[in-house]
Amino acid sequence: MRFAIIGLPQCGRTTVWKALSGGHTGHSENIAAVKLPDERLMKIADVVNAKKITQIELEFQDTVGDITHGGTIFSDIQGAFGLIIVLRGFDCGFGTPNPIDDARNIRENLILFDLSATETRINSLNAEIGKPHSKDDRKIIEKNLETLKKFADILNDGKLVGELALDENEKKLARNQGLLTAKKWFAIVNTEDSCESLDMEKFGSILGENISVIPAKFILELAELELDEAKSFMDELDIPKNIIDKTLRDIYEKFGFIEFYTGNEKEARAWSIPKGTIAVDAAGKIHSDIGRGFIRAEIVSWDKFIEAGGYAQARTKAYFRIEGKEYAMQDGDYVAFRFNV
Repeated sequence: MRFAIIGLPQCGRTTVWKALSGGHTGHSENIAAVKLPDERLMKIADVVNAKKITQIELEFQDTVGDITHGGTIFSDIQGAFGLIIVLRGFDCGFGTPNPIDDARNIRENLILFDLSATETRINSLNAEIGKPHSKDDRKIIEKNLETLKKFADILNDGKLVGELALDENEKKLARNQGLLTAKKWFAIVNTEDSCESLDMEKFGSILGENISVIPAKFILELAELELDEAKSFMDELDIPKNIIDKTLRDIYEKFGFIEFYTGNEKEARAWSIPKGTIAVDAAGKIHSDIGRGFIRAEIVSWDKFIEAGGYAQARTKAYFRIEGKEYAMQDGDYVAFRFNV
């Protein structure tokens, strides 16, 4: 899944991107593929003596451009799963930071972009509906028009499309339209050398409650020091030791994902699924044949799996439970799917 990093000029967007990516590079010079830190998976791999460990990967795109000026930056971020919004929390010669006002500015620009795109599409469909169409095609156009007008109304009110309770067809239309206010957002306040507290209530009303504070440049500088020296600085400034790992985990979880695990001597692997995914769909994530021929899921929580010392031991201790197709997968489930095709 790819997350686009955006922000106003001088917010330190690229510095945050470098801090999150830890120097790892991906498909291009501005997209970094980052393995999601996962102590649970490492413990599972150790128990099963896995030769290969496969972690979940997140992609972070360092966007180019200024959202207040429009341009190609919007087309670049329309295809992203979600947005990471960087807010300046430092001075450094750029003036006293005001992340609350910057958050409002960014929110307004994203709303204006979506409103313009929605109104353009409405005009296009209004022209299209005047042409000859089959009954079914006309019904689809009319339904899309109705939905787009609902989007336009909420955007004109200064609200986000993502705040609406949408059915699956409406969600699909919002995705196809590339609406930025229908995506989930995660805000990072980029500070100078501390993790100072924020007025979360104000931020929550503007960008939502998904917020972290990171002294990105300082963290990059610490990475060049010896471990003991870096730890001393972090302790002195009360910066959490694993702040980047925690932020990556927060991003993953607050965008609505959970993990389940599989493991044997060949490979221990974490699988990413949206929260609420049922067992048969999780099985299909591994392979379509497993989902198609699903019989049952043998489930044990990862910690019980570790406590038992592996699959055979967990079965002996009767830690596994049998679940059917409709079981809602839980974060941290270790699972063995039984299937027949």
